[in-house]
Amino acid sequence: MSNHDSAIHPIWVEPPVNLLVQEEFKREFNIHPVTAQVLISRGMKSIKEVHDFLYAKLPNLLDPELFPQMDKAVERIYQAREKHQRVLVFGDNDVDGITGTTLLTEFLRYVGLKVHFFVANRNSITGSPIVDALNYAIKNNCQLMITVDCGITAVDEIQQIHEKNIDVIITDHHEPTDVLPLCVATLNPKLINSTYPNRDLTGVGVAFKLAHAFTKFLISHGDINPDDIDLKRYLDLVALGTVADMGSLINENRILVRYGLTQLHKTKRIGLVKLMKICGIKTSEASPADIASKLAPRL
Repeated sequence: MSNHDSAIHPIWVEPPVNLLVQEEFKREFNIHPVTAQVLISRGMKSIKEVHDFLYAKLPNLLDPELFPQMDKAVERIYQAREKHQRVLVFGDNDVDGITGTTLLTEFLRYVGLKVHFFVANRNSITGSPIVDALNYAIKNNCQLMITVDCGITAVDEIQQIHEKNIDVIITDHHEPTDVLPLCVATLNPKLINSTYPNRDLTGVGVAFKLAHAFTKFLISHGDINPDDIDLKRYLDLVALGTVADMGSLINENRILVRYGLTQLHKTKRIGLVKLMKICGIKTSEASPADIASKLAPRL
């Protein structure tokens, strides 16, 4: 068969069938053999992997403190809270960045910080959205900037921010270069030295992890009680950003999106409710496909 023929009639390569594992999955989970084979084809080899895929719950989320430098990020934010310093949350302008920016802005305000937000503008006058954010931070007397879904490659721009005596915390999930920006802390699961097990978090996922870590810090220091804040309220944003950014729906991401959809089904966010109505989506039935094909393009 020529290359032209194979392009028209692709040759399907099916994964090998492991009848022993298939039978084990079928018996353990009371599922059809075809379902068991699909799980095997997705690379699952053990009962635990299948259980985590099918039944993992919020308590199975990874500890945010597994991020290197998470302690530094949390301590700097706490310092801003105690000293009543203004914070700028600066995010990319795609759905992942917007949802992450919204999440951190809402959360930090809720726990007592003075927070401004700035979303990147592709029609930047300065030619650099981060320089625009710097100008906004200076204008509003911000002493700490937290990036969302961006910043990991902006070495020169963040040096400019540092020279203006504004501290920076980077939260991002994009691939870093050999040189990292000078900042208080860098939270990125793709860093070479990262010990965080889930490299597939999206930008909003990393933002949620920062919120989770700061909540734990406040509780441990007696600043708030465990019942004072429910982080599940932000999971609708995590689901939107993760699906829109085509994050893999396995492991931790799957848990976040699963519970995020539950939150989305009962969301009180007026903008999302109206947008779903425009898209012809019944709020209580919104699915990942609805997010990817209807909500995300409009956002």
